[in-house]
Amino acid sequence: MNWKVKKYVLLFITFTSLYSSGYEITGTLESLVGYGNKNQETTLSNTYSMLPNYIFNSYLRLKLYQGENFVSEFLYNQNFAQNTNSFYVRQLFVYLNFLDFVYLKIGRQFLGFGTGYFWSAINDLDERKDAIFIDRYISGVDAIKVGVDFRNFFIPISFNFEVLPPLFETNYIDLSFSKLALQTSGFFDPVQVGIVSSYRKLVNSNENILFGGYVSVDVFGSILSSEISFSKKKNVFFLSNNVPFAKDEYYVQFLINFNKSVSEKSFVVLEYFYNNFGLDEEETQKVFSGISNNIFILPYLYDRFTPGYFSKNYIFFSFSSELVESLSFSISGLVNIDRVGGLFSSTLTYNGIENLDLSLSFHIFTYELSKKSEISEQPFKNFLLLNILYYY
Repeated sequence: MNWKVKKYVLLFITFTSLYSSGYEITGTLESLVGYGNKNQETTLSNTYSMLPNYIFNSYLRLKLYQGENFVSEFLYNQNFAQNTNSFYVRQLFVYLNFLDFVYLKIGRQFLGFGTGYFWSAINDLDERKDAIFIDRYISGVDAIKVGVDFRNFFIPISFNFEVLPPLFETNYIDLSFSKLALQTSGFFDPVQVGIVSSYRKLVNSNENILFGGYVSVDVFGSILSSEISFSKKKNVFFLSNNVPFAKDEYYVQFLINFNKSVSEKSFVVLEYFYNNFGLDEEETQKVFSGISNNIFILPYLYDRFTPGYFSKNYIFFSFSSELVESLSFSISGLVNIDRVGGLFSSTLTYNGIENLDLSLSFHIFTYELSKKSEISEQPFKNFLLLNILYYY
């Protein structure tokens, strides 16, 4: 028996033992099959040329937990189209609660603060969300979180403090490079307000600093909220003479969010995001010229090509409605206002079979050739996707 087989046998025995000890196990088995039209107009077309036109991914998600005191969630992905596979630990933490006043959460977790749906101007700790799948496939962050909640003592205030050590960034762990964060929240029904801050020391005496705040109010069943931050990020790069550099100054980011749930399957979300770290016209030309001349600078700019972060002004919207029983329709879009481009998706979902969801979705990237952005640099111009999701 080879090591790979032994490893899966060991995992099976471990989970079986834990299940018999009172732990609960849930999960999903998901397959995505689709076909797309390749983008031949991108500056990165040579990079994408080896990618297949079809999409065939399978995901196995396994969650093992005991109440809220212990949670573990694992995700295995098999990409049949590209013949690759990957394994992720999405969550793995222990939770301790002392008298409903002080709590401690240690391990990989979703911190999840802020009022934004797709973006956050104040949460620079969690991973960015995906424009198509939102948070379905992202993982948590490794953190120690301490919370103090005074609400049970009739004081509507709580505090959260997080430490994110750099566990897997280098071959050794230097805790002096940990990210530190603090959030203070006040609850004054129907208004919630908060103040946040974060700090991280970087190499070469650089540092990332953020200060911000948020407010959220319930207006007749609709939630209207806003976030604003002032931050210095020395790991966000610009180009000068084809040389990447970071600016040593503070930039503002803010968002305005409106969301309303009509029912469990019917809701609407509208969000505007201003990102002062985004590129203007001159900076955009420098980036595309630099990539065309030297593809090796792309790793410094990779995060900019995540949809929703390249330019300064964006809108995200999502609408979902149940058409008839067990059949729902949704449409969503991410629009780059500055560069006149966007990603739009429409999805039809049927869930009339127990523990099974069937979805058919169409996704299209639209842009003007004269206004390149992260939208114009995606591998597909459009693609059709069938999603089969089984719950267990």
